[in-house]
Amino acid sequence: MEVVTTVTESVKSQGKFDPKALSSELAATEITLIYQAIKDGSTSVRDINEKIGLDLERISYLLADLEKTNKVGFTGMEDSKPVFAVL
Repeated sequence: MEVVTTVTESVKSQGKFDPKALSSELAATEITLIYQAIKDGSTSVRDINEKIGLDLERISYLLADLEKTNKVGFTGMEDSKPVFAVL
């Protein structure tokens, strides 16, 4: 029972759940994973998907954000696939 009490107290001390904050933290984590995957050589959306397992559409959406902030850039096409690189 001590573990249950400890966990319950820990959850209570964290306060009210904030879904917006969690969503922001999750997006930041996903962006970091995509950035790291590109840095490690996964340069296409499908390569990134295979490396980190994130949905193709979500990767494309977040890549657009990374491009807007000049963290990654479109470098061309390979085998009819867009290729990206860390800037």
